[in-house]
Amino acid sequence: MKTQAPLSKVQYGIYAECIGYEGEARYNLPYLYVLDASLDGERQAHAIETAVAAHPTLFTRIEQGNDGEPLQTIDDSETFSLNIEHGTFNIEKEKAQLVQPFNIVGDRLFHIRLLKDAAHYYFFLDIHHIIGDGTTLKVMLSDVEKAYNGEPLEPEALTMAQVAIAEAELRKTAAFDEGRQWYAQNFDCGDCYTPLPV
Repeated sequence: MKTQAPLSKVQYGIYAECIGYEGEARYNLPYLYVLDASLDGERQAHAIETAVAAHPTLFTRIEQGNDGEPLQTIDDSETFSLNIEHGTFNIEKEKAQLVQPFNIVGDRLFHIRLLKDAAHYYFFLDIHHIIGDGTTLKVMLSDVEKAYNGEPLEPEALTMAQVAIAEAELRKTAAFDEGRQWYAQNFDCGDCYTPLPV
């Protein structure tokens, strides 16, 4: 099943910036973790796949609606699998190749690789900021560790699409208008009041 939603106001700002700087890794959040070669690689790859599956927001894709406005879509039938890439890596040179720009329209908005040489595993994780932030990465790493240790994962409680839908509904309320007017009068910041869903 597909879930479609508008972009939140914050996402829309990131989207507009990305359209203006197409082909740049401007909103990438890349991390590279160097792990010992004694790690069980297949178990690690499976743990990463399990953590990704627990976070449907990662499968968000940005599409153009019929009116030209961007929409975010999550298809719950989409899956992710990870193969270990064996080789002899000069990881300092490899770093320059790992971070690649996302195509903001249509692309999967995360990149994950697991590289292996004689001495190390290299776990590369890159998430576009339109669907995640530093806290997202912290939660992901925690979930990978739990999955590696055989612990069950809590599925993501709220996707970015659900947050955006709730925000759009809140913007139609009298409470939102009242809050916006108060902020405009007291802080001269116009449309900056966005109550979050509880």
